[in-house]
Amino acid sequence: MASGQSWQPWRDERRWREAFGARGGSGASEQWVWGAAPGAHGGVRLQRQGDQLVIEVDVPGAEGSDLDVHVGRNAILVRGAAGSRRVDLPVTVQGARARVHRRREGITVTVPTGE
Repeated sequence: MASGQSWQPWRDERRWREAFGARGGSGASEQWVWGAAPGAHGGVRLQRQGDQLVIEVDVPGAEGSDLDVHVGRNAILVRGAAGSRRVDLPVTVQGARARVHRRREGITVTVPTGE
């Protein structure tokens, strides 16, 4: 993916409903992978855990400590020396309450869903 390009897997609402389901409920734990497989070049994984969304973004060749991460209401922006990557989220999240864990070659963000 070119630097600065927006990755938007959520354009199709039907795809979202099939993936996360319209059934709601707390305690649900589901996981989906877009892009590359876990640990491969540029993988993104999203997992719903109750009212939390866990997003893992792989950034090959970068140390997590070298990445600038901004979590907004509807997207995550990850910037590094080699460029940036935007991940649009399927639901509104409480970006100010996000926890960012920086790891070797990527980040893991845990953020509450809702307003």
